[in-house]
Amino acid sequence: MTFEKGAHLFNVDDICNYMLIITEGTVEITTMMDNGTEMVIERLMQGSSINGQAFLVQDNLDVVARCMTKTTLYMLETSKFFEVLSKYPESSEKIQHEIVEQIGKRENAIALDYIPGKTTYLYKGEQMKDEDALHIQSLILKLKNAIMYYIVRGRELRKVPKLKDILE
Repeated sequence: MTFEKGAHLFNVDDICNYMLIITEGTVEITTMMDNGTEMVIERLMQGSSINGQAFLVQDNLDVVARCMTKTTLYMLETSKFFEVLSKYPESSEKIQHEIVEQIGKRENAIALDYIPGKTTYLYKGEQMKDEDALHIQSLILKLKNAIMYYIVRGRELRKVPKLKDILE
C-alpha cells in the first residue's frame, strides 16, 4: 500500500487490527501533550515495523502515525494472520502459546509498539557494532515506552467523567 505525504495511518484510540512494515518512506509517531503541544516520539523508516503486538489483541492505540513522505508499506491484518495460522494447526498452537506468554509478561500496557529499522550509532566518531547498536536501540525504546506509559496513564487519571456516563 502507498500513502501520500501527510496521510494518517492511525490516530489515538483507533482499534489496531493490522501490523505495518515500512518498505519506503518515513512515518512519524507523535502524541499530543496536555498543553496542546505535539511531541514527536520517533521517525521510522524502511525496515521498521509498527503494531507488532497490538494487532494481535486489537488494542486501542495511544499515538498517531503520519506519513512524512510518500510511504509504501506492507499491511498484515489480524484476521489474515489468524487465517494463515488456522491452515497450519501444529505451528498455530506454538505461535498462539508464545503470543499469550509474551502478552502475559507485560506489566504495563505498551504505548509504543514499533521496531525501528536498522539504525547506525556512532561512538567517538566510529560506527558501533550491530549488537551494541541494537542494545542501545532497545534501551531507548524501553525508556520512550516508560515515558509514554506515564503520559497516557496521567491522561486517564485526569479524565473527567461525562454526566450522562455517571447517570447511567
